[in-house]
Amino acid sequence: MERKTFRLALSACLTLSISSVFAQMQRDPRLDSLLKSTDSVAVKARLDQLLSSDKEHDVNTVVQYYGRKNDIPDFERVRAIAIQRFPLGTAAYIKEANESVAEKDPVKKEALVKALTQKFPGQDNAMYYFDVAQTYADQTGSIDLAKVSEYARKCSNTGYRSIIIEALLKKGQLELASRLARESMDTLKARVAALPATDTSATRQSPFQAPGSNPRFEYNRYAMLYARILVRQGRPADALSYAKDAYDNMSNKGYDMTSAYVDVLLANDRLAEAYPMMEKFCRLGMASPEIKAKLRQAYISAKGSAAGYDELMASIKAQLRDSANARIVRFVAVKSPAPAFTLKNIKGQTVSLNALKGKVVILDFWATWCGPCKKSFPAMQMAVNRYKDDRNVVFLFIDTWERVKDPLPGVKGFIDANKYTFNVLLDAQDPVTKKNNVVESYQVSGIPTKFIIDRKGEIAYRLTGFSGGDDAAVEELSAMIESARS
Repeated sequence: MERKTFRLALSACLTLSISSVFAQMQRDPRLDSLLKSTDSVAVKARLDQLLSSDKEHDVNTVVQYYGRKNDIPDFERVRAIAIQRFPLGTAAYIKEANESVAEKDPVKKEALVKALTQKFPGQDNAMYYFDVAQTYADQTGSIDLAKVSEYARKCSNTGYRSIIIEALLKKGQLELASRLARESMDTLKARVAALPATDTSATRQSPFQAPGSNPRFEYNRYAMLYARILVRQGRPADALSYAKDAYDNMSNKGYDMTSAYVDVLLANDRLAEAYPMMEKFCRLGMASPEIKAKLRQAYISAKGSAAGYDELMASIKAQLRDSANARIVRFVAVKSPAPAFTLKNIKGQTVSLNALKGKVVILDFWATWCGPCKKSFPAMQMAVNRYKDDRNVVFLFIDTWERVKDPLPGVKGFIDANKYTFNVLLDAQDPVTKKNNVVESYQVSGIPTKFIIDRKGEIAYRLTGFSGGDDAAVEELSAMIESARS
């Protein structure tokens, strides 16, 4: 199964939503104060004062403010001022860096990054070297492995580099994946050895730490990644020692490490040893298809017979259902009419929300660049499948906040490539206001955001983000749908 959590967290650093454009910059307490203030007159006066300053940091605070407010016209206006005054400053650097991120062609992207490093010497470009390597690795058909290798090695950050290795593993480029993993492990082993004897840092990664900043955590994560590569190379026995050491030495196992360890145990037919973890994942609604496929066999191996297995599965289903019903209270929205809209879907058909009154409607706001959005889609497909014969339940997937003039080809290509049976609508950017009108009308500040609209046309539930497992997510969504139809 693919390990997504770490990769998605890093992908968020490279998204083009203006609210994250200045994510690399140090936290500014003045910005926090401005964002919290309800005195619009005082805020405007302070912003004008900062914008007139001759200090780059002051001007950048104004740029960040409008970016966080998702005010595109003012953001672009003040960013242009910042770049004019400080042509080699932070705003100019991030703008050009993000232009390289937006480029899909790896050769053109590489040229942009080369120009970036020449124009802005002294910057830490590890993120953009990673992006070049990742784009080469993500090519369909023939992959330029020499370029992947070159830019993976230029990327000094082992956290970023692991994502490149994941892409190579997914594509079956096992030799290069193995070589890069071993090189990174050697680097990390040396960094661990160089730590002071008094250093007792935990073998876990804090969400507030930069990727790759904890060498003990990174080494164990790489050891597990290398174990997965060995399994794919047909060497499960060799993989087991790396996986066991990595798992035993992690102070906080986490989902990714534990599920990877389960995979290695299953590859070695150590079903009884894997069973307790497999059952736990099932009870949490986080079991992969591989775990669910082998659960019965593992149960028999651990218990000695299949006696009680059917009762176990019934209890797991009941537990998931009851847990979902208990959790959905967190997502109850203050009842209000769902803003009406009429949009075209990717097939060119017109869809109107007003025409769906009397049905339960699920809106899912997403974008092709949004990692958590795409992470949620397997669960959303399971939910769509569950209700495919129910004409009183309608799913609408609203693509928004794309940063290309014509999002249709990219959106349609992504949906078709993944064989999703979604009804996808396009909330394109207004050419005048530069806003996406439907997502604006729902006051969405981050994606994925989902709304469950009841039969009266009122918003019943609202939830933002995606975490947990597919089975748990489907049960939660189903509980909200059943509540909204009553």
